[in-house]
Amino acid sequence: MFFSPYIGFWRTRKTSIARRGSFFHLHVVVNAGIRRHGAQKLETNFRANIVLHAVEHVLRQTERVAGGATQATFVLERLGVQLLHRTTRRIDLTSEGEAYLISCRRILEELDQAEAYLSTGHQQPIGRLRIDLPTTFGRRHILPSLLKLGLRYPRLDLSVSLRDRPVDLVSEGIDLAVRIGVLPDSADLVARRLGEQRLVICASPGYLKLHGVPANRADLANHDCLTGWRHGYRPTWLLRNEQGEIAPQEVPSRHELTDGDALLDACLAGGGLAQLPTWLADDALRSGALTQVLSEISGGTMPIHVIWQKTWHLQPKVRVTVDELVRLAASNRSVFNPGKSAS
Repeated sequence: MFFSPYIGFWRTRKTSIARRGSFFHLHVVVNAGIRRHGAQKLETNFRANIVLHAVEHVLRQTERVAGGATQATFVLERLGVQLLHRTTRRIDLTSEGEAYLISCRRILEELDQAEAYLSTGHQQPIGRLRIDLPTTFGRRHILPSLLKLGLRYPRLDLSVSLRDRPVDLVSEGIDLAVRIGVLPDSADLVARRLGEQRLVICASPGYLKLHGVPANRADLANHDCLTGWRHGYRPTWLLRNEQGEIAPQEVPSRHELTDGDALLDACLAGGGLAQLPTWLADDALRSGALTQVLSEISGGTMPIHVIWQKTWHLQPKVRVTVDELVRLAASNRSVFNPGKSAS
């Protein structure tokens, strides 16, 4: 019997092509707008049928090379799990389908990246970068640089989320995140320190004229304090304790606000005392619109990091963005390293 060393390769190649077809199947269905969250009702399921017929056509073309993947249910049959939940009026992703879709997108992006490298001879950042930023800090100091990065690399697309809650990079499909605060230990993540934020307590001159200037920590009980708000957390500030250590301490809160800009606005309006990062309060402090108080017990700092998933290969879109954030931090020390002189 004649044996060719290429048979094993071809079988592997067929499997690879079939799997890419299955990835494409799930990708097309979801990108057509048929999502688990917020899916719109489909009139007589017309749009869904068009999408599935198109996918079946792609898979039939795949069959000629890969031998087998002709049904739109290929993914379900091969994996033995249900990725799509179908009714007469809509198609939704199951939770397994959402997780699988995130992985499929990453694999397809890796394939695109490899093909781009072969065609150009060098690695360019291409594909969609999903990055999560702290709301106010991200909007003010990170987003402008990301948009410039997108102009520099036309094939780099951005999906930017702005929120102040922790995110699971793996399960939520996030490539990069900027975080302010101490990071929990994780063997699955890589962190690069960008700098730190320093906190100050301040108030408007009008508020201090009306309520007086607090002289010590005990005076806070007689003042209106403005704090951030997170579900399930008591309002705290970072204050120096009797041992000289900076630690979270509960303060009486008059108004709670989830957004840093709103907290600044409330302070400027005379709503009370607020503990604000210098990158947010510096302009108002320099202009005299705000006055710093209790400097002897304030001044806490919080680290700023960019984090990403630990992988064997760092995608160019991630590497380029991390490099840009490091450059931004080094060139903007008043934001990322307040109170520290350049070396």
